[in-house]
Amino acid sequence: MKRSLVARMLGGAVVTGVLGLALAALADSPLVEAAKHRPMPSAIPSVVGSAAPQIAVLRWFNHAQSPLLLTGKTTLLDFWGTGCGVCVASLSAVEELARGVGPQVEVVLVHDRRAAKIRKSAHGDLVGEMVPAEDVLPEFLTERKLGLPVAMTDTLTFRRYTAMVVPLYVVVDAHGIIRYAENHPPDIGLLRGISASN
Repeated sequence: MKRSLVARMLGGAVVTGVLGLALAALADSPLVEAAKHRPMPSAIPSVVGSAAPQIAVLRWFNHAQSPLLLTGKTTLLDFWGTGCGVCVASLSAVEELARGVGPQVEVVLVHDRRAAKIRKSAHGDLVGEMVPAEDVLPEFLTERKLGLPVAMTDTLTFRRYTAMVVPLYVVVDAHGIIRYAENHPPDIGLLRGISASN
């Protein structure tokens, strides 16, 4: 009986490690592709129409140090995490969206101060762990040739927007009002329409 329990526990650790490793490969998964197109309920429907909370930027990646101003220009905020397979798989679509709307809309990826990292244990098992985002993001962005600006923010700000559910895409108009908040990227027509109405 004890051996069976230990075997199940070890099996769970291996499965957890393998699942963690699979996060990097999820971008090519048909399951993730299907999930990206599946309609999902609005993450925070009550915030649409309200003023966007300011985002305290602890550090920028792919951008000069400056405040993130949520007024004066339409802004698409992509709240994501390195450990979220759907988030990672959607990054190329967000980059394409950014190219499509051009300079009329600012597109910013927003990441929490913690990031998922996969490492090998002393026994060779793959283990997922949360580490400071600055230990993961530079290499992650370089490997994926991701050029969009990434704002690393504190957990409280991240939670205020997302309740820790990612991905979340928030469009803030030029007056600082949230016009869209969903678990899938907005349509390019919607972004252009919001930008034109400013």
